[in-house]
Amino acid sequence: MIIYDRFNATKIVYENAALVTLIGARLRGADLSGANLRRADLHGADLSEADLSEADLHEADLRGADLHGADLSGADLRGAGLRGAGLHGADLHGADLIEADLYQADLREAYLSEATMPDGRTFDAYTADPLAGICQDAAARDRAVAAWGNHSWEDCPMHVANGYNGVGDAPAAARIAVAAFVALFDSLLLPVPRPVAP
Repeated sequence: MIIYDRFNATKIVYENAALVTLIGARLRGADLSGANLRRADLHGADLSEADLSEADLHEADLRGADLHGADLSGADLRGAGLRGAGLHGADLHGADLIEADLYQADLREAYLSEATMPDGRTFDAYTADPLAGICQDAAARDRAVAAWGNHSWEDCPMHVANGYNGVGDAPAAARIAVAAFVALFDSLLLPVPRPVAP
């Protein structure tokens, strides 16, 4: 497969995406639509404005990658490492983010309609109740809602509700969900949850 990077006027040729290592690569604006980048190492790569629509990025390492303005619509991002990734303004419409690590990802102005979130719910279902699975009891939920709008660890919903001082304080089974909540919350993509009927 040949990838053409229109901004840097370069071509990248690869045969087996399972072995692709593009750490820190400059692929700004590249056409990677439908590419097989399963388990590829794209740590720190510049993929801003790139077309990654329908790409297979299952378990790809995208930690710290610049994906602002990228088209990731319909992409398979299951289990992808997106820690610290810049997804500002990215199109994630219909993307599959099940088990993706969104810790410290910048999702400001990202388009997530019909995306499947790390916990398996659609984005619409997620925004209807972002505290599901994170705040197990009504009292913790009430504390989280009361802290809505606070964005430092000392006063944020996760600390106030559960006493977490960081994502690492959450139980191991809940860390992906807590990291996703914090990334979406800090990116101002979550409305205040509606009250749950008693």
